[in-house]
Amino acid sequence: SGHFAVLGYRSGRLERARGLAVALLTMLDDGVGLLVLALALLLGATASPAEGVGLVSLALLLGMLCGALIAFLTYTLKDPAELMAVMLGGVALVSGAAAYLRVSALLAGVACGATLALVGGRAVELLTRALGRFERPTYLVLVFLAGCHVQARDVNAWVLLPGYVALRFLGKVLGGSHALNAAIWVRG
Repeated sequence: SGHFAVLGYRSGRLERARGLAVALLTMLDDGVGLLVLALALLLGATASPAEGVGLVSLALLLGMLCGALIAFLTYTLKDPAELMAVMLGGVALVSGAAAYLRVSALLAGVACGATLALVGGRAVELLTRALGRFERPTYLVLVFLAGCHVQARDVNAWVLLPGYVALRFLGKVLGGSHALNAAIWVRG
């Protein structure tokens, strides 16, 4: 996965260009998932495909507008705390607006992030560093809270859990090795 590319770059086994190529290749699975979601919304969420196109377009437009707004608000900020406050407010804005308009918050959030990455400039690097310090503890809290709701007597969950963990690990390892081979092939 992209994590293997980052670890390979940090350990000196991959140069920067190759590590970035591997990371970009491994992000393609997210793109495929988003395309499947957009197609499902397009075809199945409304009475006609034209309405589905309208919903997907509205979600993407909402995300682009929110991303442009966040880029404008973060243009002159340098303090990581202020950047984090604006970013969390932006996330709340895009998800709240998507919920209000009843469109996909996931598609709107991805469009917001892509717009921010394209037009955000220097502030995006500072945001990435600030979010990197915030991301791991947030995942830990969310996993802890999800664990609080696990039903210990739910046999189906305990049967599926080892398979899920094993397949996820296998997918990450195989995806990382395929991406590394593809990056080596592309590099020559």
